[in-house]
Amino acid sequence: MKGNDSNINWDIIEKSGSIILCMDRQGKVTYCNEYGLSFFGYSYDELIGRHVLETIVPLKESSGRILTNLIDKICRRPNDFSINENENRKKDGSLVWVLWSNKPIKNDKGEVIGILCIGNDMTKHRNIEEAIQRGYNSLVEKITEQSRELRERKEDILFEKIDKNLTLIELKESEEKYRNIVECAVEGIFQVTENGRFIMANKSLSKILGYESPDELINNVKDYGREMFVDKDERENFESMLKSSGYVENYETRFFRRDGSKIWVNMNVRAVYDFMGKVMCFEGTIEDTTEKKNKEKMLQESLERLQKVMDDIINALSTTLELKDPYTSGHQKRVTELALAIAKEMNYPDQNMKLLRIASMLHDIGKISMPAEILSKPGRLNKKEFDLLKDHPERGYEILKGIDFNYPVAEIIKQHHERMDGSGYPSGLKGDDILMDARIIGVADVVESMASHRPYRPSLGMDIALEEIEKNKGILYDSDVVEACVKVIREKGFKFDQ
Repeated sequence: MKGNDSNINWDIIEKSGSIILCMDRQGKVTYCNEYGLSFFGYSYDELIGRHVLETIVPLKESSGRILTNLIDKICRRPNDFSINENENRKKDGSLVWVLWSNKPIKNDKGEVIGILCIGNDMTKHRNIEEAIQRGYNSLVEKITEQSRELRERKEDILFEKIDKNLTLIELKESEEKYRNIVECAVEGIFQVTENGRFIMANKSLSKILGYESPDELINNVKDYGREMFVDKDERENFESMLKSSGYVENYETRFFRRDGSKIWVNMNVRAVYDFMGKVMCFEGTIEDTTEKKNKEKMLQESLERLQKVMDDIINALSTTLELKDPYTSGHQKRVTELALAIAKEMNYPDQNMKLLRIASMLHDIGKISMPAEILSKPGRLNKKEFDLLKDHPERGYEILKGIDFNYPVAEIIKQHHERMDGSGYPSGLKGDDILMDARIIGVADVVESMASHRPYRPSLGMDIALEEIEKNKGILYDSDVVEACVKVIREKGFKFDQ
């Protein structure tokens, strides 16, 4: 699974604080990182290849929801379930709640072949919420029952006395349960006044912010907003959101600790109102996400290094072809310039532009396998030589088909000489069977070739090149691509770099 790429820090992925799991369209596990295996209690051989419903997913949640249909829907329509929370089962049978982020895994034809699932344990959050709700429900139920019985006996004086005592006892018990939950929580839990003064904080919060105890934190911090937010603009934005809606969820920012060091935190805060609708205080949670941020940064840097290596390889392959065919030096670069200009005019997404650039830079890579005497022949090619040259799209496909670009780069290269009426090669594809990227490269290739000097003829000029694609618009070349190409050259002044 890891491969041999030394530029990717796989240890970060394997030991990430999140579960990283892949499954195929049938729901069978194809990959799980080290943290995920440890979390669920399975070894690699025990989990890989087995269905999630046989292992980490029960047939239904404790709430009664059947999960068989949910797994089937996620496999068929992963984009509809990009975020979902469900109950999962460890190997020892214990149940946990996990918040899953799901993303489809596609092959080079854009077909969904599996799902990438990234999960985070939400069990503690669930337990806190359920414990508080149970305590509240129990309190209401007992008070209601006692009130009903006393009212039925019409013992008014006794009712008032017992009701008050019962309420105090139950509130005390509920408060004690709540206090235990708060003190055992990993997240920092707090209450502050409108002026930013702490009126309650648990041990975890004082530890996160570098104080010895909650009391020390409460006594030393006079205005947590002004004293702890590193960025003034982020503080003002946070306060504005809290004032307008009464709550803020998953707000990421940086805080100062007591010693002046900076940490990343994730905040969830809401306003608490009295019966008149006036704000009494704000309460919420703070989680230290510094380690997570650092891991994300390291992973991003690793991906950027990998991208640079990929760019260097592409440039090296393009340069290798130019060394073999010096008479058309710069052809692939110029075709890439025009293809990107056309795609931009057609409002291509940024990610597609990056991959179109790769396909354009390598569109003639198959010519590496052609005899040098054919590539540099000063006169026109005979039929046998031209038939041999026509193999280069197929050769290019064979060279690149084993590289996973997460995009059909090899197929685009194979199709860049196909034509809309089916007269192209190597497969004689027609119309919509030809990928749009291949249609763009095909038009850019024709224009650059006609407008540039070749060993067997001088440049025909840009006007002749544009006449060719306009004359055959909708016949040989895609109409939208031709219109975009003509516009960027005639109206926007596009010119090839020399």
